[in-house]
Amino acid sequence: MDKLSALPNDVLLYTFEKSKIIRYFTIFGVAQFGICAFLGGNIFVSLKDTANRTISDDKVLDAHSWRRINFGDMKYRIIAGLSCFSIGVLIAYISYALPQRIVKELTLHRGGKLVSITTYAPLGRTNHFQVPLQQMNCTMSRSQAKSYVPIKIKNKWFYYLMDCKGQFHQPQLFDLSVGAKSWEFL
Repeated sequence: MDKLSALPNDVLLYTFEKSKIIRYFTIFGVAQFGICAFLGGNIFVSLKDTANRTISDDKVLDAHSWRRINFGDMKYRIIAGLSCFSIGVLIAYISYALPQRIVKELTLHRGGKLVSITTYAPLGRTNHFQVPLQQMNCTMSRSQAKSYVPIKIKNKWFYYLMDCKGQFHQPQLFDLSVGAKSWEFL
C-alpha cells in the first residue's frame, strides 16, 4: 500500500481499443430492433382469421392437430407480434447496455486512492467516471481469467469487464491496486 500512496503522477494501467466493433455492434442492435418491429407488426396485420374451421372436443389429438389451430385468431396474432417485438427490444437493450460495461481505459490517480474508468458507450463513444479504490473489487486475477477480468464496483449493478486481450501497461501495479481482491468490500 505504501507504493500506491507514493504515486507522484497518474498512471495508465490498462487500455483496450475496440471502438469500431462497438459501433458495429450498436448498429446491429438498432437494425435488429427495426427488423423485429417490422416483422412483429407484419405478423399482427397479415395473419388472417380462418374461423370457419372449428375443433370439436371429441376429436383425438394426432400428429397434425396443430393444423386445425386458427393462428389468425386475435390472441395468437397478439402473442406472435409481441413476442417478435420483445425479442427486438431485448437485442437492442443488450447492444446498448453491454458496451457500457466494457472497460476501455483504467487510470490510477496520484496518491493511489482514486481510479478513473473509461467505458464504451453506444456507437463507439465513451463514458468516464471515477471510483475510490476501496469500492472496487476484482473477483478474478489476470492469470485466472480466460477472456475477461470481472470488476465489481460497490453500489453498481453487474460487473465491469476488462478484456484480457487489452494492454496492461503496469501489470504489477494493476495487481497491487485494482487487481487485488478487497476483502472489506465483500
